[in-house]
Amino acid sequence: MSDTPTPPPTPRPSGSDPSPPERDFVAEYRKREADQRENASWHRIAGSATEFIGAVGLGAVAGWGIDRWLETGPWGLLIGTFAGFAIGLFILWRTAAGMFK
Repeated sequence: MSDTPTPPPTPRPSGSDPSPPERDFVAEYRKREADQRENASWHRIAGSATEFIGAVGLGAVAGWGIDRWLETGPWGLLIGTFAGFAIGLFILWRTAAGMFK
């Protein structure tokens, strides 16, 4: 323990308000809104990535089914995969264009 004495508390002038200083609620609200917009954009990007993967996968499965039905070899699978890739890119482009408006 140290032997230094603690200073006495400073007296408040009579009539002073003991409440804490005022907060800037508008700045806090704007910061919270900006954080929510940033989180929403990340959710949109994650959703678009999932849609892209789904489009490629669905195109590949559809092409594989067409190959089995028509016995055309790998051509249906290739065309379906590329078509799914193109649709997925369109989905990503549409989402990105909407984010920068």
